[in-house]
Amino acid sequence: MLRQLLLTKRWHGSVSFLLVSLALVFISGCKQEQLEQLAKQVQEQTIDKIAAPMKVLSTGSFKLQVTSPLETRSANARLIVIGDGRPNVLQLRSYQDMAVADYPMVLVQATTSATDVSQLSGQTMSATVYISMSKHEPIWSCMDQSVASLTISSIQDNLIKGDIRCEKLVSTQEISSPLSGSIEAVFPSAKVASAGMITPVVTASADRSVR
Repeated sequence: MLRQLLLTKRWHGSVSFLLVSLALVFISGCKQEQLEQLAKQVQEQTIDKIAAPMKVLSTGSFKLQVTSPLETRSANARLIVIGDGRPNVLQLRSYQDMAVADYPMVLVQATTSATDVSQLSGQTMSATVYISMSKHEPIWSCMDQSVASLTISSIQDNLIKGDIRCEKLVSTQEISSPLSGSIEAVFPSAKVASAGMITPVVTASADRSVR
């Protein structure tokens, strides 16, 4: 009787151990499957993010036609409010600092009554243009009697787009050529107006040198 009882306990103990072992294997298997599934999901999401097109911020550019096509690597803009009833100046240029500027260099200055960037959209303004192809080449300009025409087609976020035309662009060597092309210029620093439009405006007192 005692022997039978011991055998019965041993059998139950073996069965219990087997059931516990199977349960641990099952649980471990589930965890492993879950980990593998989670790792697969993370991998798929990572691949999707890498494959998704990234939004590249524009640095702006001048794309002009003079004697040959001309394109700059960047273009920035600022609206200079003069005050005292004098016309304000919209300045578009291909450089931030002339000391470290890349060639070709372009400077466009247009007079406007606008005091806010949002007012520029759709405007056509008279402008002066200065272009330097390289350090050792003559400087081209469109000024005096042959003033350029600058038309602002759109303003979105901090990017201003427009077209420019000049019938007679003249070099310092007295060579002339018509000028045409498009401009996409970026306002590098901006403040947000009450209407939500990004409006970087420089006052004449803050920037005396319009060049």
